[in-house]
Amino acid sequence: MPLPPAFYLIVLFAFLSEAVTGFGSTVISVTLGAHLLPLEQLLPIFVPANMTLSVWILAKHHQHIDRPFLVKRMLPMLAIGMAIGLTLLSLAPPGPGLLIGYAAFVAILATVELLRKGERAPSQAQSALALIGGGIVHGLYGSGGPLIVWASATKLANKSKLRATLAAVWLLLNTALLVKYWSMGRLDGQTLLASVSLLPVVGLAVYFGEHLHRGVPAAAFKRLVYLLLLSAALSLLIRTALKH
Repeated sequence: MPLPPAFYLIVLFAFLSEAVTGFGSTVISVTLGAHLLPLEQLLPIFVPANMTLSVWILAKHHQHIDRPFLVKRMLPMLAIGMAIGLTLLSLAPPGPGLLIGYAAFVAILATVELLRKGERAPSQAQSALALIGGGIVHGLYGSGGPLIVWASATKLANKSKLRATLAAVWLLLNTALLVKYWSMGRLDGQTLLASVSLLPVVGLAVYFGEHLHRGVPAAAFKRLVYLLLLSAALSLLIRTALKH
């Protein structure tokens, strides 16, 4: 399954974001890549390649994982959300509504993050709801990262700890996604070959991302990501509305 050349550039930027910050790869790829590929085709191609990035981060930086927070706090809430999201994915009919909902979610999230002044720690209840919500969004769109990061960033204030712990989360959640895609007939030899074609991009992102993780201020990089996400989400909303 040949992929548009521009998709490789999108994926490179997305993987670079995750190699630096620990999150952002799927939400960037889906928001920008949906201009080039249907959402139901894009995710089964992207998710396996993304899992190789998570494996690399875990292999190299597993000592930074906050295991008590991951096991006792994050995974139980995410499991509830993922179960809901995957069930909704099975029931949701294909159509523009899925894409519009996703684009609106990203636009709102990006706007909130750009307007935010400083960091406000979520309460226990807010954190739990955000983790469940992140699991639901991840089950539907494969990109619940922003909610999950918001719920976890205060506890995982160290950027290396955040990146490694999130890598463990993405690997587990994306494994569940792959099983679901396979059961729905969305995962086959063609999609896996397309995923393999993205592996050189993963290598480039790993090489440059490791250096940037140490040298680039995380706040400046995140702001750039949110600006791009807002622009892409608004363009997706307009494009989808005009087509339908």
